Amino acid sequence: IPPLFYKGAMRYRTEEITRLRMAKGWTQKTLGERSGVQRAAISMIERHGYQRPDTLAKLAKALGVKLADLMEESR
Repeated sequence: IPPLFYKGAMRYRTEEITRLRMAKGWTQKTLGERSGVQRAAISMIERHGYQRPDTLAKLAKALGVKLADLMEESR
């Protein structure tokens, strides 16, 4: 269960962020440095499925993908 729900939270594919990061050979610390998102936040992001759109946009940009590529499809 995600730790916190708040207005504007987005559902995304946690495994895709981890897969992309690892494919680049990056640690969570490296992704944090390249995205401006704290390493501890990335750790939580990779374990849970909700995050603010602006944070996801930073991660997508650092990973070289579109934000839509990280989003979970509606069911």
